[in-house]
Amino acid sequence: MRRLLTIVLIALSLFGSDAAFAQGAPAEVVANIYREAVRFEKAKPGLGIFFDAPFRRRYFTASFRAVAQTIDARQEAAKDPTNLIIADGDPIMALDGARNGDLAARAFTGRGLVIKTEREDATRARVIARLGEGRVSVIYAMVKEAGQWRVDDIAVGDDRPKAWSVRGALADDLAAGAKKQ
Repeated sequence: MRRLLTIVLIALSLFGSDAAFAQGAPAEVVANIYREAVRFEKAKPGLGIFFDAPFRRRYFTASFRAVAQTIDARQEAAKDPTNLIIADGDPIMALDGARNGDLAARAFTGRGLVIKTEREDATRARVIARLGEGRVSVIYAMVKEAGQWRVDDIAVGDDRPKAWSVRGALADDLAAGAKKQ
């Protein structure tokens, strides 16, 4: 029994568990997101970690996973490939084509990435990741779910009240679809 426990602990330390990634203070969780994004980008350049299902299970709330899956399904069913909900890439890296590509590249190397918890209470937190010496902000709305901090929305933009968010983009798309019917 003791040997089995030792093997399990070694395996978890080598390979990690989904729970291990989402543990710690909210800013630590966001730092883990960017560490994982760097590894993902090296392994699968250009795909965007936001769209990776195992990543979503580790970091997103159940509700936000459902939002992401709805976006995936709607984008896959879209007849017009230019009419996508998330048209410009991975919101985690604030990619929107040429404008922020250099900022994301610097964040991958760790230069120009600053992570700060803006506010936190017992169940909610707001964490800001600033890319490119603060020129672009990625804002994480976090919720404590099953005792771990998880991402419940991601917003991108310099103007926080008007920041583009994943949940907002889906709501806008659903509203536009409802008006067409």
